[in-house]
Amino acid sequence: MKTKIIFALTLFSVLTTALPAQPFLLGTGASNDFRSLQRNFNAWKNEHDLGTVKGWKAFKRWEQETQLHTDAKGEPNVPGEYLQALADAAERRKSHGSGRSALTGNWYPVGPYTVPNNLTYYMENGMGRVNCVGFHPTDTNIYYVGVAQGGLWKTTDGGQSYIPLTDN
Repeated sequence: MKTKIIFALTLFSVLTTALPAQPFLLGTGASNDFRSLQRNFNAWKNEHDLGTVKGWKAFKRWEQETQLHTDAKGEPNVPGEYLQALADAAERRKSHGSGRSALTGNWYPVGPYTVPNNLTYYMENGMGRVNCVGFHPTDTNIYYVGVAQGGLWKTTDGGQSYIPLTDN
């Protein structure tokens, strides 16, 4: 039993030492800060065909995620600076307004109220849904409606009629 464990550990260590590492992370002995790692990767990729080399996509995923949490110099974001930027943005919105006009009135359903028969037996009955509505900034009669599986529609008469914008 003891020899099997020793054999398994020896085999594991031999196999794992033969695994290829990501050579672009090894660098030239410089510091391993974010910008240095980016420079190392960019220098490495100029000498290799990324279509045939493995292991670099994990680095690019890490790089993309890390960029979200670093400042312009590649240093980790300081939470206090982030919170101050949020407070400044909120103050600007409060003093200048949001830039959006508020529509008045009540929303209410206008039909159709009956569910159509499903003649295809492919999907369940349904009437679709509106995913988003975008309003024109100055003309309240113009707005755009994004419909699931139905594209983008525009009305110029306050919703009495619509024209499809994404046909064909």
